[in-house]
Amino acid sequence: MRQIALGFVLLGVLVGSVGCVRPVGPLASAAKPSLPGVRGVAASLVPRDLYPVPVGGRWDYVLRQVSQGGPLPERVMQMGILRAEARAGGTVEAVLERRYRGLQLPPTRVLVRPDGVVLSRLADALDGPSLTILRGAPTVGASWPGRPLKPGNEERVVVIGEEDVEVPAGRWRGWRVDHVLRYADGEGDTLSYWYVPGVGCARMIERTTIYVGSETRKLEVDGLLTAYVPGGWPPDSAPIASAGPEASRDSELRLLPAVVVGATEGAAPTKVQPDR
Repeated sequence: MRQIALGFVLLGVLVGSVGCVRPVGPLASAAKPSLPGVRGVAASLVPRDLYPVPVGGRWDYVLRQVSQGGPLPERVMQMGILRAEARAGGTVEAVLERRYRGLQLPPTRVLVRPDGVVLSRLADALDGPSLTILRGAPTVGASWPGRPLKPGNEERVVVIGEEDVEVPAGRWRGWRVDHVLRYADGEGDTLSYWYVPGVGCARMIERTTIYVGSETRKLEVDGLLTAYVPGGWPPDSAPIASAGPEASRDSELRLLPAVVVGATEGAAPTKVQPDR
């Protein structure tokens, strides 16, 4: 069974409402201590609170997958910050790497600006295609354009609000941000991410459409944070191989590496790909 890439990670990872003013951080009933979190109200949060980029930090996830045919095997994904450097204007530029089933996926450039977080392919120029995943202080209903897509397709990023997030690594209050995709044929997909202050992306659910021969099928991948390891990147073990650009057309622009595990032989990538 062949693995194929689905577009976003927008892991690529990693490792944000006006209507809510209660402190944000670990819940008092957290099952276990894990990442510290940052306490504050929505108006006081800035993008770097929701998307920290500590050099050497590693985020581990379990990926639970369901297709139209039923559950697929769980997989493990790791993401880490290889390096980060201060730039002019209070921006931090970091390099995010990801591993999935032993494969080293193409790295992502992360720009953590005072007014937002922007992802792009490290191999592309700074002014190339990019995706703004966070913008300003979190405000319910705020939205902005997503990635540049082929004509007839559209992506909007929408702040849904503050929600409880429970994953193996712990329980928190986090900010849900959806990526709403609409295709030229009238269909669409939704990709949801939960950002916890001081933690980063604690959960991600990507619902995507793939082609299998002449048929279209839906796939849902639920990524749950299982652990954060300071100084854990890069991992001790070397990757078994590096995935080429063709294996992750726009996966560098997602938080989830989004490698399909269970698509049948002959399956094709998602309907939407960025313009080249």
